[in-house]
Amino acid sequence: MIGPDKPSDLSAESIVALQTPLSVENPPPEPVSVPTLSVACGMIQIMIASKRQAPRHGPGHLVVDGTDKTLCRKATFAFDPSPSQERRLLDLLGACCEVYNAGLQERRDAWKLSQASVSLFDQFKQVSELRRVRDDVLAWGIQPLRGALRRLDEAFSAFYRRLKAGQTPGYPRFKSRRRFDTASWDEPRSWKVDGGQRQLYIQGIGTFRLPKPARRQLGRLTGRGGTPVTLTVTRHRAGGTKDNPKWVWRATVGFTSVAAVPSEPHVDAGSVVGADRGVAVTLATSDGGLYAIPEWIRHHRDRIVAWQQE
Repeated sequence: MIGPDKPSDLSAESIVALQTPLSVENPPPEPVSVPTLSVACGMIQIMIASKRQAPRHGPGHLVVDGTDKTLCRKATFAFDPSPSQERRLLDLLGACCEVYNAGLQERRDAWKLSQASVSLFDQFKQVSELRRVRDDVLAWGIQPLRGALRRLDEAFSAFYRRLKAGQTPGYPRFKSRRRFDTASWDEPRSWKVDGGQRQLYIQGIGTFRLPKPARRQLGRLTGRGGTPVTLTVTRHRAGGTKDNPKWVWRATVGFTSVAAVPSEPHVDAGSVVGADRGVAVTLATSDGGLYAIPEWIRHHRDRIVAWQQE
């Protein structure tokens, strides 16, 4: 967590002292307050995540380094399908769910009967062989079916990772059509977004008129040279009954090669600076500043969290 509104006891000398390598002869000072970084707009406080929370919230490292010329960005917006288009969208999710469950059964049975592993690309080849056998599931193209198989492969990758780490593995489970809510396209095939015509086309479903917020998002990214490459369609429950639910539909379009727009720093009193955290450095600010937390904090997060809670 980053919050500019909490004061800190650490001075600049204390922050420098914290960067000294930790050892038995040189333990961290007790009690220790949260590391604080000084920027033009004031103080920014860094809350260190515990080891248990770090996989979910991050240990306090940054991805942004401020040197990228192009970026990957996404635009998420709601759209309103017609009743017939909504039926076809629900059929698409049903087909993706069927492919997901079939892929899971194949992997499970192959290992159970012959100790054989089935890879993602083995199943990709089988999807392309469905032509003239199951043309009904290919009405939307191959990409959404491959997206379901890729989602299954990610579930198995997470299963093996937890197994290797000695955690509760959680074997992938079959999914119900009522709970399968996402279809994805990993390549710009069988769909097209047209910012000029203000439309989104999906093969097998039709063309959707985009609302103004969507047109603004897409226009901003395409105006910076972005290329749409991925699409994800998700449904969210919005009332209705069990037998006749109502849905809100959202689409997320991923862009690559979006030109980075450098910001002009303002160091006047009362100015505002943006901050981001991730992997490469601890904190990057919109005025170009890069800040790092001492290395030993990564190994003693639980102790620091306990001190913060006292």
